[in-house]
Amino acid sequence: MRSTDVQLSRQRLSAVFWLAVASLICLSMWTARVVYTGSISYRFLLWNLFLAWIPLLCALMVERTRGLLAFACSVAWLLFFPNAPYIITDLVHLRDHGRWMFWVNLITLLSFAMTGLLLGYLSLYVMQKQVRRRFGAATGWAFALSTLGLCSFGIYLGRFGRWNSWDVVLEPVSLLRDIWYIMRHPIGNWEVFAISALLATFLVGTYLVLYHFARYTPDPIQPVRQPADGC
Repeated sequence: MRSTDVQLSRQRLSAVFWLAVASLICLSMWTARVVYTGSISYRFLLWNLFLAWIPLLCALMVERTRGLLAFACSVAWLLFFPNAPYIITDLVHLRDHGRWMFWVNLITLLSFAMTGLLLGYLSLYVMQKQVRRRFGAATGWAFALSTLGLCSFGIYLGRFGRWNSWDVVLEPVSLLRDIWYIMRHPIGNWEVFAISALLATFLVGTYLVLYHFARYTPDPIQPVRQPADGC
């Protein structure tokens, strides 16, 4: 294995480790909220965070496998990818239960949302890298941007249509019927395209920023030269 590959593997492992730490922090915050309020509300965050981990695990499998298994993991990644950024829409559940609880709820929801978003972005970064290796940088970016566009539409279907990733297998006919209806009547469903475009703008913008942060390599620190003795 080349030294660059070893370095990338260590960076990937470090990113996964800190995302696991972030997930544990989210779980701790939710547990503390349950103990304080005596209510298990917001438990949907636990399920959504679990779903957000699936695309990252699939992407890592694609990176490490070949052939039919890699293809199956790629399909699974594409189906489950919208679940990661979907958590940002859970902010709709924010309620004002008093000044103190409002901030507790807000920080809890934001913590889960940001962790899910980062899980999704890391999985997309891994998949984009695989596409770039095979087909070039331009194709890699076309893949990433089109995926975020489709993801935005998938988030809409999940939040407003109440569809899940596994419904592609369990209820494919009903799902395709809903999608076909939207496509056939774009004017009557302009809100779908407006919200999807708004989500896509947000997802693409934040991904571009984080992508270039991930690609940034700081300059090595140069030793300070001591002045020569003498006049």
